[in-house]
Amino acid sequence: MQAGAYLAQNPTISIERYRRRLIGALDKAPEGVDPERTVARIWRQTISTLTERNPLAVRVLSTLAWLAPDDIPVGLLTPIADDSDDSDDLHEALGVLAVCCMVSLTPDSVSIHRLVQTTLRNQPPIGDSAPTGRLEAERLLSAAVAPLGEPPDSGRSPTWDRLLPHLVALAATTPDRHADTFPAGRYASAALYLQGLGHDARAVPLLTAALARCEALAGAEHEITMKVRSNLGDAYYGAGDFERSIAILEPLVAQCAQLLGDSHLGTLTVAANLANSYRDSGDLARAITLHEETLARRRHALGNDHPDTLVSCEELARTYHASGDLDRAVSLHEATVTQYQRSLGPTHPATLSSQHGLAAVYLASGDLSRAIPMYTAVFAQWQQAFGDSDPETITSRNNLAYAYLIAGRPDQAAQHLETALARCEEVYGEAYPETIAIRANLGCAYRDAGDFTRSLPLLETAAAQSAHLLGDGHPQTLTTRNGLAQAYRAAGHDGRAIAQYDTILKHRAALLGETHPHTLATRSGLANAHLAAGDPDRAVPLFETVVAQCEQVFGESHPDTLSNYIGLADALRQTDNPAQAVPLSETAFEIYGGPTRRSLARRRRSPVDSGFPRAHARLRTRD
Repeated sequence: MQAGAYLAQNPTISIERYRRRLIGALDKAPEGVDPERTVARIWRQTISTLTERNPLAVRVLSTLAWLAPDDIPVGLLTPIADDSDDSDDLHEALGVLAVCCMVSLTPDSVSIHRLVQTTLRNQPPIGDSAPTGRLEAERLLSAAVAPLGEPPDSGRSPTWDRLLPHLVALAATTPDRHADTFPAGRYASAALYLQGLGHDARAVPLLTAALARCEALAGAEHEITMKVRSNLGDAYYGAGDFERSIAILEPLVAQCAQLLGDSHLGTLTVAANLANSYRDSGDLARAITLHEETLARRRHALGNDHPDTLVSCEELARTYHASGDLDRAVSLHEATVTQYQRSLGPTHPATLSSQHGLAAVYLASGDLSRAIPMYTAVFAQWQQAFGDSDPETITSRNNLAYAYLIAGRPDQAAQHLETALARCEEVYGEAYPETIAIRANLGCAYRDAGDFTRSLPLLETAAAQSAHLLGDGHPQTLTTRNGLAQAYRAAGHDGRAIAQYDTILKHRAALLGETHPHTLATRSGLANAHLAAGDPDRAVPLFETVVAQCEQVFGESHPDTLSNYIGLADALRQTDNPAQAVPLSETAFEIYGGPTRRSLARRRRSPVDSGFPRAHARLRTRD
């Protein structure tokens, strides 16, 4: 196709002459080149000829190389031809590129072949100059973004949405030793917009580029540089990369303490974010210690009723919850809700959000008589105050559905989730993190209702969408796949369940560590799947490992420890030496006071997320 387009554009060059030129170019290549490199040489042949015939076309093409490949607004490119005598020169140049199959056109957009972009980006610069087209791309995007002002803190902006892929591409392809001229503050603000929409992974290259600019212009210890570094750590946290988040935030806490003081608001914000990263990475001891220290400093510096102090109370309570210390979690959540009600009123959004946290602890402790009425009341207040399509109302409805699911009422859960999914698709679109999460939750509700015909397609779709949007190792992707594995197992597809659990376990062990509660739950699920498949010999060592790890993390009387004790006993009963199961069953009976397997299984179920992820505190930066 490229050869035909080249010859059509250059009718004075014969087929034989083109063939000789192409062979000459290929003969200069080393042996064993791959097809992509061969095709790249064909592109270069066309570009070389275009340089002589239409330099503006090559200038446009070199600029396109540094943008996202699809849906590049023609209006963005208009300033390239500002110095031309003919305003149609740009359109003619684009037409030439289209004829040569370098780009495809619609009336208002351009798309460029990805291999063409790679070929152009990899061209060596001339002397000390910037790579060809790079400065032009930076200039065009800067001119397009400048009149827009700051992106909205909440809600969508179609103009920003169209330009953001090109900003991300520009930031992600910054050449080594190139001083990017795009304003750092614009990169940082665009990143905050993406993070507000749940696209933390896409924000990482923007904040990385902004940080490099800030360090070069203002130095590593400037307040703006430190804010951008904090937000980059937050972006890694939101993307599920806790290791990188901690690697950024740990030294930043020390830097903030040295430069600003231990009790400075910025220092405490970064410390709280680091504590959340510790918590979600499974390092609960360090998370609790740091959250307790941060809370004490905020109380001393700001008072008991300051919003930041109350946020610290909530995050510490959530960390107690994650560690299994439900008594302290309930006590702190109850006190925090009371403070919110006193200082902000019973219907303030912060009060309602705090009640969600308290209801979640009631639910985890098995106190359905308090959890469900609280979820119901909070949902009714959100719905009345903000309407059915408000993001917080959707979250609240999702949380209420989760409570119904834990209570063994999947039909009521499904009714709420059907509505929540419709509202999410209306507000966010089909492939948005919150939409995907609720689609997965609805699949879990159908699963628990025994409706696998509707459950499996929803969960399979949600798992594929989450992997594509967020990545294979993102926590939401793994949670969705866990729900799918449970559905496969419930539907009798043990082989598929085992394959899913194997994949989830590898990712969670690598991401969170071997003893993180989510890793333990996955290993337990895999053990149960092998047991259901009639393979107790594989189930036993898995159960033995998870029992020992649960004792280490939670203690011997924790429900998860006991349920895995019973799972191990069941597996041993199906082996050639069933007598080994007797002392395990007796131990579980003595510790728990005689639980049935059904009651323990019900306590450890976690079919859906308990709500959308809570964001770190983010620090907005400006030019």
